[in-house]
Amino acid sequence: MPAFRGKGYGRLLMNAIIRKAKEKGYHSVLLDTATPMKAAIRLYQSYGFRETRPYHTYAFADILFMKMDLQDAIIPDCNC
Repeated sequence: MPAFRGKGYGRLLMNAIIRKAKEKGYHSVLLDTATPMKAAIRLYQSYGFRETRPYHTYAFADILFMKMDLQDAIIPDCNC
C-alpha cells in the first residue's frame, strides 16, 4: 500500500521475522515476490536473501524465489 511505503515498516517486520525464526531454530527463510516489486527485492537483498530455485508453481511467470540462510542473516539497524 503506497501510504505505508518508505516508513520503515518492512524493516521492522523483517527484523522481527528473522529474530523469531532464529529463536525457533530455523535454518533458512524462503520467500517469493513479483519481479516488478523492485523496492521489495532490494529490501530482501539487503537482509541477505538470494535468488533460489522455485519451490512451487504459480499461474503467472514473473515471480522471483529467494532464500536466506539464517546463519548468514543480516539484521540492519532500523531507524524507523
